[in-house]
Amino acid sequence: MNPWRSESDERSSRSETRRAFLVGEGIAHALAPVALTAAIEAAGLDAVYELLDVGPEGVAGAFERLRRPDCAGANVTMPYKGLALETADRADDAAVLCRAASVLSSAGGELTAHNADAFALAAALAGRAERIAGGEVVILGAGGAAGAALASALALRPRRLALVARRQAQAVELAGRVDAAVEVAGFDDLPRLLPSADLVVNATALGMRQEDPSPLGDLQLASGTLVYDLVYRREAPTALAEAAIAADAELCDGVAHVILQAPETFRLLFDADCDRGAVLEAVTAAIGRAPRAWIALS
Repeated sequence: MNPWRSESDERSSRSETRRAFLVGEGIAHALAPVALTAAIEAAGLDAVYELLDVGPEGVAGAFERLRRPDCAGANVTMPYKGLALETADRADDAAVLCRAASVLSSAGGELTAHNADAFALAAALAGRAERIAGGEVVILGAGGAAGAALASALALRPRRLALVARRQAQAVELAGRVDAAVEVAGFDDLPRLLPSADLVVNATALGMRQEDPSPLGDLQLASGTLVYDLVYRREAPTALAEAAIAADAELCDGVAHVILQAPETFRLLFDADCDRGAVLEAVTAAIGRAPRAWIALS
């Protein structure tokens, strides 16, 4: 028995229905199916978008599923973005730089790795380009999401950029991939870095669980600081988002990040335009609150 074949697979094999997925572990809360289903319906496509929630023992089978003729590809989330890049047959420049794939597009049985995190961050940061250019940027984390943030921020030529990470060796390796001066620091350096930061990006996993503290600890943000949080919770804002709101900072929260990724993901998977207004409406209805962003989301 094939564990990846279902009744809906049987139906789609007899039609032209295209299938796409979100591949990850512990992803029942994910908003990507809400966002991409809304885009599919708005575009009038014969397609479906579903979760493949798998543990480490099942992820190889999930990626193999993407090679079938009926499959357009998948979003990939933690903890499989690095493995997705390794699995792909080819990769775009953003995925190679980030060493992570957040999208695998499928055609002719082959997979191409892309990084839509970088697309979303670049779109948001372009809305505050004058502020970031010549300013100071602090990126929290050293994984694939931090790589996306690093590339997007450096494109705007900040005066200073610091990678703040617990895994210093990984941060040093990430900094070495770019032709620019990047300071590698620890979280104990935040009291020095935070007061003058124009932009703070949370590219850690902190915030996904209700009990997670802010990655900034008890440190206060200055009013007007740009804060980009890649993490979200359906039930309520993350601790960092709440701190940013309380400090009157300019916030792009993790829900906004989902919406900002949608146009590029939709293009890569379905080669079609994404109705961001429909995505925004669906996501807002699903969580019962409006996302926070410093640029228009529709």
